[in-house]
Amino acid sequence: MHLKEWIKREGAAGRRRVFDAIKAKYPSFTQVSLTNYIKGQRIPDFEIAKIISEVTKIPIFLLSWRFVNKSME
Repeated sequence: MHLKEWIKREGAAGRRRVFDAIKAKYPSFTQVSLTNYIKGQRIPDFEIAKIISEVTKIPIFLLSWRFVNKSME
């Protein structure tokens, strides 16, 4: 199951759980960013994808995500 399908099934309460979980770790995260991830317009970083996977129970390998090597910064 993809994130968009999960959100459709769970409704606003499910979307809020995902948003709150991400916002707890990343305070600058916005509803717009979540909407972009759901619509597939943006791909989340691995750390955000892990949070989405934990909340939705969708295996991480079924979610789109990108790896950002922060050690290079």
